[in-house]
Amino acid sequence: MLALKGNHSVLHDEVKTFLDDAMAHDWRDLPHAHHATMDKEHGRHEQRRYWITEQIDWLADKAHWEGLRSLAVVEVTRTVRGQSQTQRRDYLTSLPADAVRLAAAVRGHWEVRTASTGCWTSNSAKTATAYASATPCRTSRCYRSSP
Repeated sequence: MLALKGNHSVLHDEVKTFLDDAMAHDWRDLPHAHHATMDKEHGRHEQRRYWITEQIDWLADKAHWEGLRSLAVVEVTRTVRGQSQTQRRDYLTSLPADAVRLAAAVRGHWEVRTASTGCWTSNSAKTATAYASATPCRTSRCYRSSP
């Protein structure tokens, strides 16, 4: 799983435009999965919404991303003392279009084992690197770490 940021600006712009359009049209006519969660902790309310689609045929650079299977967007709205802030992240991932599984991978603070590949993702690059050096991945299509 790879969060798209400025380090892949052209790719991020293309994916963001695609996902913006999908969201603006309520994902109409676009196969996808959606999941939402609500947490209330430490005086804040946090709503997380996850969308994922395997519709990547249009992506010109897909050949450069071995194992790429889906595009995903995660939107988080945090409300603290009546003030709300929304953040969004766009992702490339080798996961199938399973929004619950996407949520587990994004939310995991440590490793999340993906049952179909036997690979691991991690929100900690240090942890992922340590694990990857000790345990080879069983497939060349998995990503070692997430943001």
